[in-house]
Amino acid sequence: MTPTEIRKKITDFLKDHGSLLLTLENFIKTYHVPLEHIYRYNNTWTGLCMEAKDKQYTENDLALALSFAVYRKWLSTNSYSYFSFIRSLVDKQFKINYDELDPVEQKMTLMLYYDLFMSPNKYNNLQEMFDVINKDSAFINELKEVINILIERSKTDEKKDNSGIEYFPLKLHSTYTKEQIRVAIGTSTLTGQSTSREGIERNKELEIEAMYVDIIKNRDKDSPTNYKDHAINPNLFQWDTQNRVSPDSQTGQAYINGVNTMLLFVRQQANFPDDRNRTMGYVYLGKVQYKSHTYEDVVYGKQMRIKWTMLEPIPASVMDYAQCKDLI
Repeated sequence: MTPTEIRKKITDFLKDHGSLLLTLENFIKTYHVPLEHIYRYNNTWTGLCMEAKDKQYTENDLALALSFAVYRKWLSTNSYSYFSFIRSLVDKQFKINYDELDPVEQKMTLMLYYDLFMSPNKYNNLQEMFDVINKDSAFINELKEVINILIERSKTDEKKDNSGIEYFPLKLHSTYTKEQIRVAIGTSTLTGQSTSREGIERNKELEIEAMYVDIIKNRDKDSPTNYKDHAINPNLFQWDTQNRVSPDSQTGQAYINGVNTMLLFVRQQANFPDDRNRTMGYVYLGKVQYKSHTYEDVVYGKQMRIKWTMLEPIPASVMDYAQCKDLI
């Protein structure tokens, strides 16, 4: 649905449903408009409503940041605890003393920062972000509407984290974007953003390693890669290393000997099939432990194929695609 069509429906709503308050939730329920259609093309709900009423409106930086966050980040996120934290900030109009937040809440504040602003150093500190947002009532009012809808849609049965990492903000079986995960494992901070493009990411200082797995790979036609990452059963996951990793290498030995805390994040594929402009989030499956490996010949060399034991069984919703039976 185009912005012009949405504005027309807003006009129709005001004309035909005068007894019903024009809110984002009422509009979506009345016309069955997907939330992503509202925020596509850098639009906001506030802006569309103003334009539908023939009022002049220009989105400021915070409005554009909210549009980006909803469309590119939060529609790929499914975490009741994270969205509830954002609502707690909204309920206080962002009149927050950052130093009074606990360490987990401070991590989630940084997740929110990256959802909105995408890059480091926009503010000198996160208190400054709170103070700026507090002055923008239009942003706060729209965020309240959006976040309530996202909370209502968060149906995942979140479980307590099993990583043992201190002050870890993620919940088992919830879905997160890569940038949210990077904040959680400490590779993105307010002053520096991770630039890793590989399927693994290490925080060497904290000895944490995140594995980002796409079950359906986005390969070029002639790509020599032969990764066959998949769930063998709810308690066992097969993961292939890059070809430069051998059992005798430092990295291979670290996997075998459990040097790092290994965290598994899985998604079906990189992009939504019906919207190539948006990427899927990763389901956090928690800490895994080394069980066994093979070292196999593949097209481009040799490859470690590791079996990881799940500390928490993979949920059925993920098994539906992660087992990927054509690979077994």
